[in-house]
Amino acid sequence: MPGFRAAVFFSAGTLHVPFRKFLIYDGVAALISVPAIVGAVYYFGDQLDKVVRIIKGIEHGLIFVIFAVILAILGKWYITHRKLNRTT
Repeated sequence: MPGFRAAVFFSAGTLHVPFRKFLIYDGVAALISVPAIVGAVYYFGDQLDKVVRIIKGIEHGLIFVIFAVILAILGKWYITHRKLNRTT
């Protein structure tokens, strides 16, 4: 999750979140997420090859679903703005 955490740090700085408040929330998140990830890898790490095979099998379907969702969001946005422009 390094990429996600970097975005959170950037967003917190941009939104001027006080340092102490950010540090407390980040610490609590780390106390929850780190043991959860380590525990999941400890218990399910031997099944990693199986998971990778499954993901490779459905990879193209996942990409299609992601693009379909993006197109649906863009279509809804376009229709909404088109209706708003007509009424003005």
